Amino acid sequence: MGVLYTYFVARSADVAAAVLDQPGGPGGPDAMELVDGVMPVPLVGIDPPVMLGQLESLLTGVSWQAIFERDGTYEIVAATDDNAVMVMSMPAAFQRALAAASQDALEAICEPWAEIEEFGGDVDPRDLENIVSDLAELARRAESTNRRMYCWVCL
Repeated sequence: MGVLYTYFVARSADVAAAVLDQPGGPGGPDAMELVDGVMPVPLVGIDPPVMLGQLESLLTGVSWQAIFERDGTYEIVAATDDNAVMVMSMPAAFQRALAAASQDALEAICEPWAEIEEFGGDVDPRDLENIVSDLAELARRAESTNRRMYCWVCL
């Protein structure tokens, strides 16, 4: 099945960390209060640091290397003892860039994003449009409510 990644919004790192103990993570039946009623975005195999870092690079023009080396980028805010489940914060710059991007800009980056090595040439850019749009909507909700985006990771 692969690694599960669920992107969500929370009002603080402490609240986001509480999702760690929820069955099913932020998409579980008891987590909606923690994620402020904003539907999470589940994505199989699209990891925060590498794949979304490259998406951020395409959105902002900042090199992926510079993004990856920024302090506080993709910080782990909670993890199980074996690191099989964790919660990571998403970079504020990525959240702002997603929230501010027009639909045309989002669609335009899907083709170069589809070409990254991690997709292995096996993805149609049109299939990425829904993913990017869903993440942008999540970012807009976070920005409009003074919240942050996080990612629940389950190995």
